[in-house]
Amino acid sequence: MIKIQNDTPFETNISIYGTNRLITSDIQCTKEISSPPPYCKWFTEWLYILHNGPTYKSISFCIEPWSEYNMKIKSNIDSSLSMGFNDTFTNWKKHVPGIYKWDSKNIEMNISCNPSRVTLKKNTRGPLIAEDIPLNVEITTDNDSWKVTQKPVTMVQYSPMFNYNYYKQSEFVE
Repeated sequence: MIKIQNDTPFETNISIYGTNRLITSDIQCTKEISSPPPYCKWFTEWLYILHNGPTYKSISFCIEPWSEYNMKIKSNIDSSLSMGFNDTFTNWKKHVPGIYKWDSKNIEMNISCNPSRVTLKKNTRGPLIAEDIPLNVEITTDNDSWKVTQKPVTMVQYSPMFNYNYYKQSEFVE
């Protein structure tokens, strides 16, 4: 069972890689079927397909902002997860998806972001220049096998209208 709580104002793209069988899902997923097993394992694979469905090498889906998503997968090996944002209304300066790994067992994860304060860069001549704002995206979980392979890098362009509260609450209040 995978339970994902998206506590960010962004539509979040998640892809799960490995050899997984998708049992149930709350929303529509894009799946890529893995290659067939060797001939000697065809009979047992057909029994698994009838009981749990085919194996997929990737399962991709989007989670709406401020929402929760549940899915049930079955796997005997470690899985990896890639997480990035798909928000066209944000002025991204740099966005590199995060890559994570876990033992494919039950996991509850919470995605959140905590933007850093604006730093001003002083030039020898001229006005102060505001640098880009790192969003500090975090995925927290209680699963001991959870490992961060590549930390996500998310930076947005500074704007005088930038509102820190927008990234911390489920309803935008000015």
